[in-house]
Amino acid sequence: GRRSLDSRKSVRQARLSKTKFPSVKCGGLVEVRSVVQGRVVDVIAASGARVKAGDDLVIVESMKMEVPIQAPENGTVGSVLVRLGDAVEEGTVLVMLD
Repeated sequence: GRRSLDSRKSVRQARLSKTKFPSVKCGGLVEVRSVVQGRVVDVIAASGARVKAGDDLVIVESMKMEVPIQAPENGTVGSVLVRLGDAVEEGTVLVMLD
């Protein structure tokens, strides 16, 4: 049968919560990656800005849902690798933190 909209959302939310802070440490830098395929609808992070763990860096729209990509740890934004309107794949590096 078909899943209800609520059960599909809760399954998706559960998957997203498991990958809330998708990041990879690379030397002293942290690569912050997209958890979904979609389009960048807001870029909050600015190069040189200090951020705290959990701060929104980029908002990606996927299937009419806005998914905030958050800082995995405290740090400084080294570079922002996407712009408003960019199409991104799951796993695309969006922001580098120092």
